[in-house]
This record gives sequence, C-alpha cells and structure tokens, in this order.
Amino acid sequence: PVHKFISQLPNLVDNLRPQLVGSVRSANFVVHLVSRAQYSDTIRRIVMRDPQARVRGKCMVRSIYTREGISRSDAVIVVDEGEALFQRCMIEEILQGLGPLNDDPSLSQSMFNDTSPHIEIQRFDRVILNVLYDSRIPVGASARTVAPLLPEVVRDVRQRIGG
Repeated sequence: PVHKFISQLPNLVDNLRPQLVGSVRSANFVVHLVSRAQYSDTIRRIVMRDPQARVRGKCMVRSIYTREGISRSDAVIVVDEGEALFQRCMIEEILQGLGPLNDDPSLSQSMFNDTSPHIEIQRFDRVILNVLYDSRIPVGASARTVAPLLPEVVRDVRQRIGG
C-alpha cells in the first residue's frame, strides 16, 4: 500500500516527483513500517537518535529542514492496529513529511487534523500541497514574498484540481 500511495502522488500533487531508492542512506524520506511494540524504540533510536526522546501519538513524522527546504523526513507508521489506522497514518504522515507539518484541529475537512475521521486525502489537502509545490512559490520564501503570489496560485490550483 505504501508504494502504491507514493506512486499516486504525482497524480495528486503537480511538480512532485517521488522516487523509490534502493538504500536508506540515499533516501531523503524514509517510511518506517513498525509494530506497536517497535514504535517507541524506532522513534528514539532511529528517528530522533535520543534514548530519552518523548514519544507521542499513534504515528508520527519528523522533518529536518532549512531555508533551502526539507533535507530529511522520517515517518513512523504502525501496521498492526487495523487497516483504518494504518491508512490514515500512512497518508497523513507521508503528506506532512512533504511540507505541511502542523496539525490543526480546526481543519475538519483535512488529513492535517489528528481528530478528523478521514482516511483518504481530502480536496483541501490537495490544494495545500499543490500550492506548496507550485513552481511559482520559491523554496524557503518568506510570507512577505509569497503573499502577493498566493491569490493567483490558489486560483490556478483550484481550477486544476476542481472546485
């Protein structure tokens, strides 16, 4: 399911071209599929590299980024607690690892809300990602730089994806 979802991303997000690579060392985004029993250890030992790291949530993503963009993301997804949780975590954490990092409980029509019931990517999420990956939005740009571009970019994205 993870490979299938990743292979569908270019159809959902313009200008996003993920590639599966043969080794963890050459990857800039690693998806760790773990049992619940492995969850905390994977986060502490592999993702955070801190045995005292606080472990929260049912799944998680950590992204390391600079003004030049995201240099590395690690998603940790639990595989042994049911299909619905797996599907939700897979989609939410992979999408967040692409850039829109924060959850917001007010986003009822979004995967970027840990309390929403959605287990499929929502139209709102596609808009956010397509705006983020639009070629007119420079990586690492300030809010001041992006503000005048947003109305046109959002309008174009909405037209492309419908609605």
